Amino acid sequence: MLVKIIFLGIIQALTEFLPISSSAHLVLMENVLKMSNGAVLSYTAFFHLGTTLATIFYFRRRIWEILKNLFQATPSRNESIHIIISVIVGTVPIAFFGYFFKNQIEYFFETQIYFIGLFLILNGILLFITKFSTDRSSFLTYTNAFVIGLAQVLALLPGISRSGITISTALLLGLSAYRSFEFSFLLSLPAIIGANVLLLKDIMINFSLINFIFSVFIPFFVGLGALKLLNKTVLTKKIYYFAFYSWIFGGIILAVR
Repeated sequence: MLVKIIFLGIIQALTEFLPISSSAHLVLMENVLKMSNGAVLSYTAFFHLGTTLATIFYFRRRIWEILKNLFQATPSRNESIHIIISVIVGTVPIAFFGYFFKNQIEYFFETQIYFIGLFLILNGILLFITKFSTDRSSFLTYTNAFVIGLAQVLALLPGISRSGITISTALLLGLSAYRSFEFSFLLSLPAIIGANVLLLKDIMINFSLINFIFSVFIPFFVGLGALKLLNKTVLTKKIYYFAFYSWIFGGIILAVR
């Protein structure tokens, strides 16, 4: 069991941050490893805890800067307020759709993996078109934040990467690579923390201490590495490289379904 936890933890962390859809990989691993829904739910809860901690740790200086500036009467205070409001505005769509369309979303997880193949191909298309994006501004408007938040809703579907769809949308809106990467993950925190709370309250199996440690810290450390790699590919405008993986993976699923 520990070997499965380590394997799934690595897969979760890599695919959570790299734009290739963690939900698609975990659904497929559930079938390959013949694991019950309850077991996968429990592992996923702790995996997400590990990747959430990785996100907070990676952006710790930026998060601290935003929070610290709130209590200082400087121009930076207005910037921090703007970013926080932008995150709230961007979170509204996924909160709405996640709550009111929960059953419809679960349909895609519970039916044929055919949908995963289709969504992975769509994910690849969205990534590839960033090749033609141009930087026009580093300023994030509330309209942009809302549009990126709407795009994040698609990540509720297995096969659509949350980081991929939000970064791609930000780049296509003309935001700089740095701003696109940063806002994508600041925006992820409310959604991921909310998902963690829901998953953790529904845990169906008991974990030993050793299983808990590996389930949290494997995704944490692997996730930090994945974040560094993604940051480099975004800043060098090479995130579209991951489109080829999505197309190949999606095509294989459609071919063997």
